[in-house]
Amino acid sequence: MNNFLKDVNWRRMLLFVVIGSLMRWLYLVQFSTSPLFLNPIGPDVREYHDWAREIIALGLPWDKVHIHAPLYPMFLAALYRIFTFDLLWVRIVQLLCGMAGIIFCFRAVQRFAVTPENKPEWVALIFAVIALLYPPLIYYQAELVSEALLFTLLCLTTALLYYGEAKIIRKFSSGLSFISVAGLTLGLAAITHPMALVLGTAETLWLLLYWIYRNRKMSLTRRVALVTIFLASVVIVIAPVSIYNSYLAKRPILIQKHSGFNFYLGNNPDADGTCYLRPGAPWDKFHAEVEEEARQLGIDKDYYLTKQAIFFILETPFEALSLATKKLLYVWNFRELISGADPAPLREWTTLMSSSKGAFAVLGVLAFGGLIFSLRHAAILFAARHFILLLGSFWLAQTLTVVSGRYRVAMYPAFFFFAALCLVSLVTTWDIRAERIKSIIVLLLGCALVCLPRPPQDERRETAEADLLLGAGYFKQGNYAMAQHHLKRANESRQGSAGCFNLLGMIAGMRSSECATIWFEQAIKAAPDEAEGYMNLAVIASQKGNKTRAEKLFRQAMKKRIHEPDLYYNYGYFLQQQGNLAEAERYYKLSLNIAPSYRIAINALGVLYIMTGKPEAAVAQFRRASALEPTNHDVMVNLAVAETMCGNKAMARQILDTVLKAKPVHPAATQLKQRLWR
Repeated sequence: MNNFLKDVNWRRMLLFVVIGSLMRWLYLVQFSTSPLFLNPIGPDVREYHDWAREIIALGLPWDKVHIHAPLYPMFLAALYRIFTFDLLWVRIVQLLCGMAGIIFCFRAVQRFAVTPENKPEWVALIFAVIALLYPPLIYYQAELVSEALLFTLLCLTTALLYYGEAKIIRKFSSGLSFISVAGLTLGLAAITHPMALVLGTAETLWLLLYWIYRNRKMSLTRRVALVTIFLASVVIVIAPVSIYNSYLAKRPILIQKHSGFNFYLGNNPDADGTCYLRPGAPWDKFHAEVEEEARQLGIDKDYYLTKQAIFFILETPFEALSLATKKLLYVWNFRELISGADPAPLREWTTLMSSSKGAFAVLGVLAFGGLIFSLRHAAILFAARHFILLLGSFWLAQTLTVVSGRYRVAMYPAFFFFAALCLVSLVTTWDIRAERIKSIIVLLLGCALVCLPRPPQDERRETAEADLLLGAGYFKQGNYAMAQHHLKRANESRQGSAGCFNLLGMIAGMRSSECATIWFEQAIKAAPDEAEGYMNLAVIASQKGNKTRAEKLFRQAMKKRIHEPDLYYNYGYFLQQQGNLAEAERYYKLSLNIAPSYRIAINALGVLYIMTGKPEAAVAQFRRASALEPTNHDVMVNLAVAETMCGNKAMARQILDTVLKAKPVHPAATQLKQRLWR
């Protein structure tokens, strides 16, 4: 026992950092066999990826209000710029950022978060070991989702608050600096995920109460300054986002659009506590209908959904209370409940994740034991204050909205801390019979909390979602046999998904337009409100030279509620083939209004500008396209052509040299270079 409780040194810590790094590398090696490794596909993942590309294409953070907070897409865009869209390095950096947050938090635990009687050195080391080796955290941090950045920011915020409160007693100015930086990181966390606002409120109240009641020697001026500066640091980060979004929307927006949706999703007659309404045709139909209802009432969609949720709570209080109780328990459930592009078959794609899919069962029980242990001892409760506020804030946030494994990532630092506290307390008190009995009872209660509640889970539906995403990934890879295999499996499970039918039609179209037509017609039957099926039939008609039918189908597609940028691009290309260049330009621009990073439409618009004698405008478009696909040599050759037309022959030669150095056999580049060297 005494050997176990010797002081921890940094060599041990370094050993686990190395092991944690190897685990992360092993995960990336295994994950790299997935078609989704280099193809960001699926709910949320695709939206963050597209937004990051928009930032690169437009050269500004955003030009319309999005349904997500902006910091993670900006972070992702910076990584795309640095690593030229190499997703391996993007994932590596995210994993390294998470490890840095853990190490920073480890030091704060070691120094401030535990009383001397509770062996802070060992609590800190076990905290770090669990955090560095916990497989689900590795999975989420390697995904292109905001929680990958949120976890790091919350680790930094927690550690900085501990440092600030400790230093402010000895040197006010030094402590105040730490507190203000903690406010900045918390503000950054809020513009990464708005749930962090609950933590911001909790920490502000804590600072106010703590310095009123705990340290009465501090002057009133300093107390006010402390709370004001912390709050101002949070607000100074959030305010520009709020002001800019409000300006774009011409109505008050705090951080993101659709902020009332998750509140409604967790509080309505159909709610079950989880993200039960999944992206797809039902999701699109729901949002289209809500937008129409809100428009007819002359109110904002977020206000409409929030109002509906409040009505549900007030009109059916017992049902709402029962639902809230379920969510209160589901937060601790051993399952990783689905929220975005994370159905179970994708989470468990790698051996590392499939062999540890019950990991939270152990972590949750230990964390519950550590939480109860801290609540029983006033000194430990005070020492663990910021971890309790972190856990309580995101527990409350999910109870008010919806629960998912991904949203629980923000609570991980607290879970790791309380699990470490539980293990050390078990070892140090096991010899005392009364404490041993209490510990066993608490752990049994933790087992009941973690294992007994059964949140709704549709495994067949998750498998179908995974197959659809894998099918789309293999399709983008060009592995059409595997794409077809997964899409047909998804189609069998979902009994007629329009997305499956359209992708299967595209694959079939490589062999036979007649077979493709059958699939596209099935897509229309499955989702008559979506434009994609009509658009695909229009493209086939255009390829066959049936211009009248193509025009009719394109017009039908544009009458549908759900549009994609492909629709306007394809119709623009159809018009360009007919020689109607002015209308083609208009539709290319409509496509880019929806998706400014749609590289194909950008390139097509550039080509159109060359055809109409606008080389300067063409250069601007090709530069945007090249920024989005730096290794696309055809786009670079187009840029060289446009530069030549502008008289910038030296620049054109430089571009062509770059192309031919990377790809010595490129006929168009070689031909243009020969013309320029005459």
